[in-house]
Amino acid sequence: MSKEIETLRSDPEIKAVVDQKYMRKYQRDERQREIKDIEVVLGNQEARKGLSNPGQLKHQNDQRVATLRMQTPPELSDSQRDKISRLNRLALDDAREGMVTQEDMRYKPAGTVDDNIRWNKVKKPSVLLWKNTQLLLNRESDARE
Repeated sequence: MSKEIETLRSDPEIKAVVDQKYMRKYQRDERQREIKDIEVVLGNQEARKGLSNPGQLKHQNDQRVATLRMQTPPELSDSQRDKISRLNRLALDDAREGMVTQEDMRYKPAGTVDDNIRWNKVKKPSVLLWKNTQLLLNRESDARE
């Protein structure tokens, strides 16, 4: 990664936000449904009688709630949004550098697959940073990937 990306990434205003892993919206919605379903079961005395260990289920549900809270992208201030947007553009530019073209991937001249594998290994941190900043900037997006 470039020096500019590293300095921006280490900015104290966005460092804690950028270094976290976040769930996508569909994953958060799924987790919320799971939590709600378990709370319904725990709240119903008849259903609770059929459970072998309701305390363990409550503990697991509390862990789900904590994970959901930790992995939900936070609301960003305007200055954070600007810095993360700039970091997003820089990470995308860095990831695109040296990328094998679609035409080369389609016709596969000798060595193209090796070049693509090499590019994947080298640029993986930039791609992951770009994906993470996309999640932060578009927290309500329904995009799966």
